[in-house]
Amino acid sequence: MQSCTVKGQDSIPAHFRNEIRESIILLESGALADRDFSETFIAHLECHWSATVENCRFRDSYIKLAGFEGYCANCDFTNCRIGGGILNLPQENLVQLKNFQERRFTEISFGQTSLKGVDLTGFEFSHGQFDSLDLSESRLQNVLFAHCYLPNLTQEQFCATRNYAQGNFFDTLFHSQMRLKKVSLRGMFFGSHRHSSPLVLDADSDLTDAVFVNVDLSGSELTLEQIKTTWNYQADAMALARWPEWVEKELKIQRQKAPQYYLPGRSEAYYSAPKKCFLPARQTFLRPEDQNLSNRVILKGQMLCSFENIPMNACVFIDCDLTESKNLSFEQVKKTWNYKTGRMSLCKWPKHIEKALEEEEEEKAKEEE
Repeated sequence: MQSCTVKGQDSIPAHFRNEIRESIILLESGALADRDFSETFIAHLECHWSATVENCRFRDSYIKLAGFEGYCANCDFTNCRIGGGILNLPQENLVQLKNFQERRFTEISFGQTSLKGVDLTGFEFSHGQFDSLDLSESRLQNVLFAHCYLPNLTQEQFCATRNYAQGNFFDTLFHSQMRLKKVSLRGMFFGSHRHSSPLVLDADSDLTDAVFVNVDLSGSELTLEQIKTTWNYQADAMALARWPEWVEKELKIQRQKAPQYYLPGRSEAYYSAPKKCFLPARQTFLRPEDQNLSNRVILKGQMLCSFENIPMNACVFIDCDLTESKNLSFEQVKKTWNYKTGRMSLCKWPKHIEKALEEEEEEKAKEEE
């Protein structure tokens, strides 16, 4: 069996044009040893879980797509950049990567690997699966997790993240073993339009104005008093999440597999807002029958439409761009969930709204003097 195949060349960054250009695939039980790939562009390096990479140098190289799932030992990855893929490298190699130096892992998923006991302050982990990554004893101050599966975090680590400070866990899926106790989730957003995520809470956590979309809370020990403080209950949107069975029976909630969203016709031209949650994409106007956005959740929308006389009481905007929207008044904005919970930073707003917010802050500062 051939252990290593070298495929054709791929397009490469300019500063590698005079260097070795290879796309390498290690087959089952294959081996790659004693090779120097320093300053090399590698379009694709695939290492089968039973293959081995030993005594190789990837110093100052660029691996566009990596699939390191096999055994790796005595290799040098100093200043090596990984463009994307799956990494199952030893910790001593992970910290050598250019990605690590730049404090950013994106489009990368980790296998059974570790960054244990590492100061990860200010890092960004996005668009990947990190649920198998061991971050025990690591410092996660101001770490951002975006569009990804979370590792199994301690409560202290969870509360240290930038997500927690911003109150935004949109499209971040929780590890099945995570447990949160006596934690404040006041005015925070949890959920994804794509996947259901488990979240286990206790009866002493503060859920005031918390929003849950496509989150599975069925394993949580919640009280009815807690639940009644959530945005879901107040907005009559309990069906957007899964709750403990007794809660669903008590409140007569009909379970649904995913949040409702509906895009009839050409989504860039118009949309029909479903009952509670929708993903509008790029919108230029609202249909006459959809003129009330109160108690709705809007995810990832580029809103170009007019909001004149549109009710927005407790409307939740997450990852939306309203900078080019029309006829949006500050009085309307002040009725939204974002304003009431101090989560205005979760969206982009028109300049006149930003200015109104600044003036309001200045007035508050003067009153406190």
